[in-house]
Amino acid sequence: MGPKKEKQQAPTVDEAESRILSYMISQNRPYSATDVFQNLHGAMSRPVVNRALAALEARGQLDAKTFGKQVIYVAKQTDGGLGGAEDRQEERSEEEIANEIEELKGEDEALGKQAARLKADLSEVQKTPRTDELISRNAELHAQVRIFHILNL
Repeated sequence: MGPKKEKQQAPTVDEAESRILSYMISQNRPYSATDVFQNLHGAMSRPVVNRALAALEARGQLDAKTFGKQVIYVAKQTDGGLGGAEDRQEERSEEEIANEIEELKGEDEALGKQAARLKADLSEVQKTPRTDELISRNAELHAQVRIFHILNL
């Protein structure tokens, strides 16, 4: 027989909740209690996982949705985690925001004029005959010139 496995000490309730919460936040996807238990590779027992998930949901740190008998848990989503304006910069005054709006309006107007010019250029380019059409027309004109020379000789 092989060497006996040492039993790992079961994590405390706080440790289990902390580990499960950090796992759910890092994965950022919905899992059932069974999925969490399996993904933690038996680091804690199923009942501990179930209790920890229920406690986290009761404290508002996880969202839960029940589908029949199965409960699906997902980490709470916050704007801060998605890189909201508060994360990128300090709060701005109304005057700064108004100035930025005016700048953006000017930029929008300039881009609108540029778009109109580009549409006009495109229209002009589309009016000119394509190369294959010019080659065909050139061949027709050369044929007419040859016929004209033959008739005038």
